[in-house]
Order: sequence, then structure tokens, then C-alpha cells
Amino acid sequence: MSKEKIVFAVWIIVLLYSVSSFLVGKTGLMAQRDLTNEYERLSENLEELSRINTRLGSSLELLRTDADTISVCARELGLARKDERIIRVVGLPTVQKRTFSAGRFLGLREPDGIADTSLRIFAIICGLLLLCTLFLVPLARKNP
Repeated sequence: MSKEKIVFAVWIIVLLYSVSSFLVGKTGLMAQRDLTNEYERLSENLEELSRINTRLGSSLELLRTDADTISVCARELGLARKDERIIRVVGLPTVQKRTFSAGRFLGLREPDGIADTSLRIFAIICGLLLLCTLFLVPLARKNP
């Protein structure tokens, strides 16, 4: 009978480890969900960066080819041609300078999950507690 109890306890250890690893382990369902969320977050950032790149590319092309755009940007920087004069009126707001965003930095996030060693220790402790319980319960019944 004791061999059956030991085999049963070992089976419970393996079962607990397998189920907990599948659900909350580093490669389990919760980690998979976290990785899916991370993929969506990075995809959205990539789309935003593509839009910024397109906008900056068109601005760069205009600065390379369009004289009016060049002169407007020069005025924003406070530059003028040799034959022009700049008159600044005190109290009037200055023209706001253009700012260009190159996007935002997204650091990679590790998926959440319980370490494999912790899951093994948990399963072994639960199995040993079960084994102790299986050996102690029959003794309590024999002694009344």
C-alpha cells in the first residue's frame, strides 16, 4: 500500500508542476498573453513611427526643393536676406518654432511568469505534504 501512496504523491507532483507551468510559467498562458500585448504595443509604435517618417520625409523634400518653405523656415529661425530687415515688436508673441518628433522610445518588457524552479519547489512541497497526509491519516484511524 505504501508504494501506491508514493506513486500517487509523485503523480500529484508531476500534475501540479505541469498545470502550474502551463498556466503561470515563463512560457505559459499568462506569459503568452503578455507577449501578445507587447506585440500589439510595438506594432502601434511602429505605425506611429511610419507616420512620423512620412511626415518628416515630406518636410525634408519641401526644404530641398521649395524656396517659399525655405524662406518661411528661415524667418522662424530669425534669419533674413541681406536686403531685408527684421523688426521685432515688443509685446507681440514671436512665431513659434516648429518642433519635430522622432517618436518615443519603447523598452522591451519581459513577460510576467513564475520561474520554473519556483514551480518545481511548489509542486514538490505539495506532493510531500500529500504524502505525509496519506501516511498519517491511516494511523489516526487505527488508534481510536
